[in-house]
Amino acid sequence: MSSCGRSLALVVLVVSGCGSIVSEPLSTAPRNASSEFPCDRYGTTPVGAVAKEGRCEIQGRPTYDFLMVVHVPDTAHYAAGHTFVLSSADLDPSKPLSDPRCAPPCLTLPPLGNVRGGYTVTDAVSASVGYPLASGTSIPVRATYLPVGRGATDTFEASLPLDVLFATSTLIDLDGRPTVAYFRSLPVGRWTRVLEPQSPFDEIFPPRIDGLQLTRGGDVLDVVDIGGASGELDDPGGTSRDAVVRRVEGLDGWKVWLEDHVSGRRISVVASLSGVEARPRLETTGRGTSLEGVDAVVAPPPGFLAVPRLLTPLIAGTGLQSLDYPVLRSPLALEGIVASGADGGVFLAVPSRVTFSSVSILLPSGEAQPLLSYATTVSTDDRGRFATVLPPGTYDVTVEPATETGFASLRQQIVLQDDAPITLVPVRRTRLSGVVKLTDGRPLSRATILAEAEAGVADGAPRPRPGRARTDDQGAFALELDRGPYVLTVVPEEGTGFPRIVTRRTVAVTDVDVGVLLVPPPTPLSIELRDPSNLLRPMEGVRLRVFATPETEPGAPLVSPVEIGDAVTDLAGKAEILLTQRPR
Repeated sequence: MSSCGRSLALVVLVVSGCGSIVSEPLSTAPRNASSEFPCDRYGTTPVGAVAKEGRCEIQGRPTYDFLMVVHVPDTAHYAAGHTFVLSSADLDPSKPLSDPRCAPPCLTLPPLGNVRGGYTVTDAVSASVGYPLASGTSIPVRATYLPVGRGATDTFEASLPLDVLFATSTLIDLDGRPTVAYFRSLPVGRWTRVLEPQSPFDEIFPPRIDGLQLTRGGDVLDVVDIGGASGELDDPGGTSRDAVVRRVEGLDGWKVWLEDHVSGRRISVVASLSGVEARPRLETTGRGTSLEGVDAVVAPPPGFLAVPRLLTPLIAGTGLQSLDYPVLRSPLALEGIVASGADGGVFLAVPSRVTFSSVSILLPSGEAQPLLSYATTVSTDDRGRFATVLPPGTYDVTVEPATETGFASLRQQIVLQDDAPITLVPVRRTRLSGVVKLTDGRPLSRATILAEAEAGVADGAPRPRPGRARTDDQGAFALELDRGPYVLTVVPEEGTGFPRIVTRRTVAVTDVDVGVLLVPPPTPLSIELRDPSNLLRPMEGVRLRVFATPETEPGAPLVSPVEIGDAVTDLAGKAEILLTQRPR
């Protein structure tokens, strides 16, 4: 090799009589680029493929519907820190132009509304709960806004990375008078709004939960007036919210409240208890007299060890029944070890995190009480040993071994009646392997393989933990995974000009070979994002993430959307997202 040569093994910068050699990163990843005729590599040119700017790509737009989640950085002039959802219809270049200065693929984000809100009570309501206030007094609250639909979307998808927004009351000027209220900017769309009075008012006035439709920008007033236009307390003067709580060992420091069975959200005041019998009134608002779908929760003070909560589903039409907390057996001082002897009979400790979640608690009479609930999580030491204190009963035990151990998550049900040590035995993770190639036959090296748990894992199984790998020079990859359903994503190296592909796979006991995964030429989606408050200002640093619902067999249940592409806008507010076929 001459002195003007370049090493094949290293990236170097050589200065000699021949002049400087510009250093270049060494990469074996194929590029979707050629000085001319890049589509000729495919032999039979893919349908719709064209050579454009030295790259082979598929013309047109994806034929399936998709959603784009737009994350605006905190440094932006407009909507700093907000998240928006746009549909594929919003990105249609044939839609009517609202402003000729922003022609497709240019687009603007939906408007923001500035919500000023508060929680007020009438004098009649405050007097009825024994805390008389002047009518219209505002109570300090924490406001939570949960997305139900934004822009062109109709339903909230729990799997999408949408933000829950919060606000806390402060002293502000509301219509010319000092008022305890909150201020929050929100994107146009549908929300569930939860107002929770802050301590000590959470023991006096109940949370208020309503739907909010924000249809325009500007200032929006969202004031709840309990006893006024927003409605009364539920069942004023009635007995459906009267409770009787008993505990032989005493109730000092204990609390009781009502919560929605489906969402687990508190809907009543939090009542503090004392003595051996307490008769609190658990006020609610906005639900009527019915207690259908409601649970009563009796909880011990923070710091109580091995003392479960009592969670009682209420029966519609019967009102609040007496909530009698039973006498418990003495707790167990439990010791155990997480270990495997599967490797040739050799003892092997497995450092892990272990979670105990009660199915039922065993009472002194021998009765298994499912209404009592207790959960705790402990970590083992390096030798796999752990110790905890638990009430006797039946438990679902979830073991999460440290990732580097090579063992899979485990869930099993055990019955604890005495303090005999227990041994939890995890199994090895399953090896998943495959090969990634381009549809022209070239191996796709240096691609990232992401394995993430599919949304909606069945009850009774631990949620599979994610995995990550890289393809080698032949496009081959392998990674070890827990058992369960996964979304498998191939992400080509940045700058190669190929799209990511997404497929679903279930990992079972035996090793899984997914075969050859083919990456086709991309269908580019170009975006130019501008500030709607000033169309001459580009929005830079905005992350754009595209999600689509995987293709399923006819009649099969729908599955949650998965991410199929992403990009970040540049200084000019532009980004290109490389898409391909609908995920399967």
